[in-house]
Amino acid sequence: MAHKLAHRGPDDFGTWSDETNGIALGHRRLSIIDLSRDARQPMIGPSGRAHIVFNGEIYNYRELRSSLRSEGISFRNASDTEVILALYEKYGIECLKFLHGMFAFAIWDSREKRLFLARDRLGKKPLYYISSPRRFLFASEMKALRLAAEPHDLEVDLTSLDRYLSHGFVSGPQTIYRGIVQLPPATALVATATDRLELKRYWNPAGFDRRRMSIAEAVDEADKRITEATRLRLHADVPIGVFLSGGIDSGLVTAMAAEATGRRVRTFTVGFEESGFDERPLARMIARRYGTDHHEVVLRPDVTDLLPAVARAYDQPFADASAIPTYCVARIARHHGLKVMLNGDGGDELFGGYRRSLAAAWFDRVAAVVGERRVARLAKLGVQFLPAPRVHRGFYAFGQRFLRGAAAQERNRIVIWSSDGFMREEKISLGFSGKVDDAEAADLGSYLPQDDGMSLPQRSLALDLFWMLPYALLVKMDVASMAHGVETRSPFLDHQLAEWTMSLPESVKLQGFTTKPLLRRVARKYLPSEVSSAPKRGFEPPLRRWLTNEIKAVRDDLLLAEGGLVTTMFCRVRLERFLQGSFGGDPDRWAHLTWILLMLAAWDYYVARAEAGC
Repeated sequence: MAHKLAHRGPDDFGTWSDETNGIALGHRRLSIIDLSRDARQPMIGPSGRAHIVFNGEIYNYRELRSSLRSEGISFRNASDTEVILALYEKYGIECLKFLHGMFAFAIWDSREKRLFLARDRLGKKPLYYISSPRRFLFASEMKALRLAAEPHDLEVDLTSLDRYLSHGFVSGPQTIYRGIVQLPPATALVATATDRLELKRYWNPAGFDRRRMSIAEAVDEADKRITEATRLRLHADVPIGVFLSGGIDSGLVTAMAAEATGRRVRTFTVGFEESGFDERPLARMIARRYGTDHHEVVLRPDVTDLLPAVARAYDQPFADASAIPTYCVARIARHHGLKVMLNGDGGDELFGGYRRSLAAAWFDRVAAVVGERRVARLAKLGVQFLPAPRVHRGFYAFGQRFLRGAAAQERNRIVIWSSDGFMREEKISLGFSGKVDDAEAADLGSYLPQDDGMSLPQRSLALDLFWMLPYALLVKMDVASMAHGVETRSPFLDHQLAEWTMSLPESVKLQGFTTKPLLRRVARKYLPSEVSSAPKRGFEPPLRRWLTNEIKAVRDDLLLAEGGLVTTMFCRVRLERFLQGSFGGDPDRWAHLTWILLMLAAWDYYVARAEAGC
């Protein structure tokens, strides 16, 4: 199992076992802090009571080490791993409240005869497990678990499949497999036997809109907090670079890293030949302002070769097409000798970077004046009489989606505004034979740390942070980067910064008609105006061109394969008609939905059926 994860830790390998108690730990190491063999894992604690395997970084480990030393605790190496062990031996499971960083770890306590697993507050680092009466297995990726899983553990979960079609990712903690579960973020698991598990959420943010602050005060405070979060993530015993797009979030991280280090920062930007997908000009402005050692790469990927590699890396269907350029840029960074890269992940989720948050805010404002029922009735009329949008990403398409959400029941609004995937009617029109869940929104409340009187905009922001972020965006980045042995650090995903932004009033976070208004004001201090005022653009490849040119043959081979999951779950005749490209008259939406189906078929062919020997 450990060797199956060699890409995540190519620098070292270790195992430890206790046959008497039936426990075995394995680890692959990516050496970043304390590169010596003294820091290899599995690692034993000072008293010999606890053994750990750990993935991640603890950013305040030096302060914690100093405090523990003052209490007479000695250390044998300079790693953050040994600090976790010392904290555990002193505080037990309560050690989690001291940790500031990203982590997934497991500790075997030989005295208490228990296995203790934990995952960081926002879900940066992954942790999957299988639990049965006979055994308990865990790993950072499902490909390791598949080696030891029973056949029934690897059956397709039809509810997860339906939700994948709706969203383009599998909503955790479930996975596409019936028997494999993802430990949720901010959760500890204690196993005292293979079938006796206790899960406890250890971090519950204080809530929303508790703080009163002017916009000017919020801008100054955000500046200070992002600067400090970036500074914390610059410590390593290996060089650090930055993934620099042409956007505000990675631009701010680049600016603050350059100012904090006082030396040239290495930045990497990926562009496409099509100008509409190319952010290199804006990234170049930022790089010039801060004198970075800047690398630009034009992606001309051989998608035919990349498709199986990406499908295998993600272990389950994953339809965010930006995973391919993310996978490529991580490979390029590693080729340049970098193991650690900073990025701008989390800026959208913390500061209202998606138009769905604006939709929620404006729905509430209009409903407060004319009444929610009247808004819903007017929206239903609009949906009935206005023609369908012909451009998937345009302003009219956004307005059409706003009306669909406004016309729906309250619990369904955010799902409609959030999801680009197949709608219920579209699944049925293609003859989907699986479970079609028309009340999925009822389950979204389980992702919220609390839901006592939240407004619609607050619920939207909370779901971005506690649902979309850990189960979509962070999965994309962790898998794509760690596939090449590259660790990514995200200053915006500092949990203290997250707590502060959640406490800000709506009037500060969601003012006016632009996304991320507060962060844009911070950006004006650091970035060219062309960047700070630019509309949000995703890291998106030319998907429609790929599907109708470079990979058209592969597309049809995978989607229409006899005995494949897609042709089993959908009507083949309707699929063939769908692939002709006339679905709803919107070529970009057709491309997006086709990609969702294609990544399902690619997972089925390159992962599920391949490992089953088909």
